[in-house]
This record gives sequence, structure tokens and C-alpha cells, in this order.
Amino acid sequence: MQQLTALIREQVKHVEMIVLFGSYAKNKYVDYDQRVEFGTPTYYMSDYDIAILTRKPIGAVEYSLYEKIKDRFFENKNRPFHTHPQFVNYGIDDFNYALTKAHYFETEIKRDGVILYDSGTYKLARRRTLDYTEIKERAQKYFDDKFGRALSFLMDAPHPTNRKDYKQASFYLHQSAENFLRTIPMVFILYGHKSHDLSELMNAAKKHTTDIFKAFPRDTEEEKRLFDLL
Repeated sequence: MQQLTALIREQVKHVEMIVLFGSYAKNKYVDYDQRVEFGTPTYYMSDYDIAILTRKPIGAVEYSLYEKIKDRFFENKNRPFHTHPQFVNYGIDDFNYALTKAHYFETEIKRDGVILYDSGTYKLARRRTLDYTEIKERAQKYFDDKFGRALSFLMDAPHPTNRKDYKQASFYLHQSAENFLRTIPMVFILYGHKSHDLSELMNAAKKHTTDIFKAFPRDTEEEKRLFDLL
């Protein structure tokens, strides 16, 4: 982390804060997981998720700077099997505005994040309590985004099925179910769950409605098998 922090400050101008968020900040990361899926060896590693808060947004050179940082970071390292950093940038004013509007992603960064560097020039805003009109507007925006994404995946699923590409079709169906389930807590509490595990998403959603069990019953062995397959 010290090396990444130093590289970010070296490559990016006017850095005010650097915040580690996501699985590493929550100490829920996967260091290395190798398995065989459908006869193919695969591996998974969590990324370092890092928010770079600058005086103003970085702008057009943002992604070229990220590549320079990554190239320097991976010098003398086995790149494919070393933890990869992923960056997101905000101007400090934009980030604080998002906090005051209770945007869940930025709120999660502040709530769970670990500050790696702080210039001391700025303070992060407090999450403001929204009035009912604002809550409705935020819930509607989340619904339109996630529910619409879920419908898009569902409508696309028949196309690979027609050409007998069932793996791709099953991926679309899983993504559709994932986004449908994510929609529920985002509408009720303005907060989303990032897990891809449908069981975890079901547990999060059932706090707000039990109707989801009509869509995904798991009362028989066959129903359980089909849910696990999905």
C-alpha cells in the first residue's frame, strides 16, 4: 500500500486523499482462489480498490496515468498472479456532493474505507438525512438503473439459446437474477449489495419482501438443484 500511495502521489497532481475501499478495506478479500470450472482451470483474486480524491477531476489523461502507475507497481513482480489495483477518481467537491445526497457507492467508500493519504486541506462531508421527496427520487433512479439492466439481460438470454450457446445464456440469466435481486434493497434502503452470490442477495432482499421466494422456491431437492445451477 505504501508503494501504491507513493506512486499515485508521484503521478497524479493535486491529490488530496487516497482511500482504500472494497474487500481489502473490509478485510474480506480473496488472496488467491484456484478451481476448475467446466474442465477449465480458473483463478480469482480480489483487487485493491482505491479512490483518488483530487482538487479537480483528473480529466482526459486519467486512464493513461493509471496505466503508468500499474506499470511501475508491477515492476519486478509476477503481474498475472499479483494483486491488481483498480482506481476511481473524484474531484473532492463532487465526492462531497455525492455524500450529501447519500449516494450509496460514495457513502460506502467513506464508511468502510481506509485513508492511505490525507493532505489535510479538505474534510469529507457528512451524509445528510434526505427528505421524503429526495428519498423517492433516489429510489426511482436506482430502480430504473438496476431493474432496467436486469430486463436487458433477460431479453438477451434467448439469443445465445437459439444458437445453442447455453453457457452464455446461463450467464445472462444469472446476471438478470442478480440485478433483479439487487434492485430490492437499493429501493428500500438506498444501498446495494455487491455480492454475485444469489443466496446472499436473496438473504438481503428477504428483509424487505418475501415474494422473491415465489420466484426462487427451494422447497424440493430439484428446486434447490436448479437454484444452485443458476
